[in-house]
Amino acid sequence: MRITGQKLSRAWNVQAAHVLYHHDGTWYHHLRSFPGVLFDPSGYIRFETEREYRIAHGLQHGAHLHVNCGIHRLPGYVRMA
Repeated sequence: MRITGQKLSRAWNVQAAHVLYHHDGTWYHHLRSFPGVLFDPSGYIRFETEREYRIAHGLQHGAHLHVNCGIHRLPGYVRMA
């Protein structure tokens, strides 16, 4: 079974307008709708607003979103597994 943000959103009962998944939590497309959630296999981080997402420390906004340390090291990360 392929893991996706949508599947984790349903499994963990995380409601959001836009959800994205990456296997090691370091590279994502950009969130486009809010609230938005970034998932990795062990948990997630939620951004209620675009402003919160844009100013979050640890996120590098370029052509794609990079999180050098992985989302699991960001404040607000919720560990599920």
